[in-house]
Amino acid sequence: MLADRLLMTNKAAVAGQELYDTAGTYTWTAPAGVTSISVCCVGGGGGSDVAVGNTQAQSGGGGGGALAYANNVSVTPGTNYTVVVGGTGGNSRFGSSVCEAGGGKNGYIGGAGGTVVFGTGGAGGAGGTANAGYTNSYNGTPRYGGAGGGGAGGYSGTGGAGGNNNSDNTTTSGSTGGNGAGGGGGGGGGGAGEYETPQYQEVYGVYSGRGGGGVGVKGTGSNGAGGAGGNYNSFNAVTGGAGSGGVAPPGFGGGAYGGGAASTGISWRWQPFEDPSGSVVTVGGGTIGGGRGAVRIMWGTGRSYPSNAADV
Repeated sequence: MLADRLLMTNKAAVAGQELYDTAGTYTWTAPAGVTSISVCCVGGGGGSDVAVGNTQAQSGGGGGGALAYANNVSVTPGTNYTVVVGGTGGNSRFGSSVCEAGGGKNGYIGGAGGTVVFGTGGAGGAGGTANAGYTNSYNGTPRYGGAGGGGAGGYSGTGGAGGNNNSDNTTTSGSTGGNGAGGGGGGGGGGAGEYETPQYQEVYGVYSGRGGGGVGVKGTGSNGAGGAGGNYNSFNAVTGGAGSGGVAPPGFGGGAYGGGAASTGISWRWQPFEDPSGSVVTVGGGTIGGGRGAVRIMWGTGRSYPSNAADV
């Protein structure tokens, strides 16, 4: 009996952690001797989204996923708890009404950042906006430019907003993405415009922005820097920087965890061809996924978010 009590005491003193970072639903079982945990959740970043209307085709940046954490969460050894990890735009959560971070919205006209549903933390940055359409006249005004994705939320602040390009002037560079706050990811830079003569028989195009930075789940760290906008001479927008040990985005997609995706590069023309009163159809572009979400669970004496959360 005494040996059993000593074994239980030793198990209770052992620190550990478990990370879930692939989209899906899981079951976590509280280890023997563990009665209190700390949890961090990051929602999935919003994806880009192309929408086509009668007179325009448009794509904006996805919003960044929120980050939420909760400390001193009571659990019962041997009991199962539900863990949900959000994919593009999806919420991530532990249990029910304990810790939940909202995913970023998809970016047709600039997706909103995810919000903290349960727990403490920061909202994701909004995706950038862009004019990526034109009027249905023979010499209609072209609107070119891409949008950056929003950065993931931080432990005590908001992710950076994605850069914009809302100018009708094709020589206007995209704007710089916002910096993350409270350890959040930086927003991606806005895309540059492409110059084309606005005549009905031509195909029009728009260059993409870049993805928003993700955020790490091992405690607060440095803020992610916003990416620079694309210059109209080079079109090279810069990805947003990752915050708190997160991952920088892979070009157009959002960075892990929770970075919003940039607008796609799209082109379009009238249908029927050479009829400016007809419908707009895309001849390129599509949807790009946001950075995946994550849920991290940890336990052990003195371990808590946002500062004492390193691996053991």
